[in-house]
Amino acid sequence: MAFFDEMDRKLSQFGQSVSNKSREVSEGMRLSSAIKAEEEKQNNLYREVGKYYFENCAANAEGQLKVLCDQIVASMELTSQYKQQQNVLKGMVSCPNCGAQISANSGFCNVCGSKIEKQVSPAPQPGAGKICPKCQKTVEADALFCTFCGNQFEAQPAAPAYEEPVTPANEEPATPANEEPAAPAYEEVHIPEVTVPTCVKCGAVLEEGQKFCTVCGTKVGEEPATPAYEEPAAPAYEEPVTPPYEEVHIPEVTVPTCVKCGAVLEEGQKFCTVCGTKVGEEPAAPVQHMQSLTCRSCGAALEEGQKFCTKCGTPVA
Repeated sequence: MAFFDEMDRKLSQFGQSVSNKSREVSEGMRLSSAIKAEEEKQNNLYREVGKYYFENCAANAEGQLKVLCDQIVASMELTSQYKQQQNVLKGMVSCPNCGAQISANSGFCNVCGSKIEKQVSPAPQPGAGKICPKCQKTVEADALFCTFCGNQFEAQPAAPAYEEPVTPANEEPATPANEEPAAPAYEEVHIPEVTVPTCVKCGAVLEEGQKFCTVCGTKVGEEPATPAYEEPAAPAYEEPVTPPYEEVHIPEVTVPTCVKCGAVLEEGQKFCTVCGTKVGEEPAAPVQHMQSLTCRSCGAALEEGQKFCTKCGTPVA
């Protein structure tokens, strides 16, 4: 029987140890998750503080803050240049009025109708390079491919060697006969009139077979009706529905504590490890002293075990 009792005791201790270890692991994982969430929240707040300072105080920045603000401005300008190069590769440009992406060959924006001014590339300076005919970027003079769009340049013919012109002998030129030049025959060229279908409401260009305008949704061929003014109806007030209240039962967790000193007790503990009180023992009622102590000099109340009066300093007899 002693063997089985000892085995049962060891199994009980092992189960308790596993339970405690499981609680520790679970609590550790919860704390790690909470720490990670708070650190991510801090990083987001750091970014918001930096963005607010850059947008409102960058002009007055000094020292290292000014260096960082200048780096941000340089990065934003470089990003804008990259976006322009990307649009050139796609054959697109940005509308200066509404910012919409449109074809580089468009004369007008197909979204807002603004006129697109053609940007004329400056003439290349001698020795400065050559202009790519596809993306209008300046590259090295001896480059065979454009470094921006990859366009291959055609081989330029070699310049002919310079030869000294031979001076002809001085001969009196013969006077040509005066002949009236014949007038070329005039031929009338007929230029067919091209009509571009447009939307009757917004003026957007319509494609062949299109039934509805892709900009404003107007039906093709339909005259725009004059909208009648209608007084907007006041919305009916509806009383908000109060959701049914469901009582949530929260189980009460009781933590065993020492009846004398209040220390937390573990499961199966028989004596308090702080004051040595037996678990489950009722605390002894404190002895009440009927006679109160007073200072013989000033009459102030004294506590038990006090050696000097806290008001006048007289020793307690």
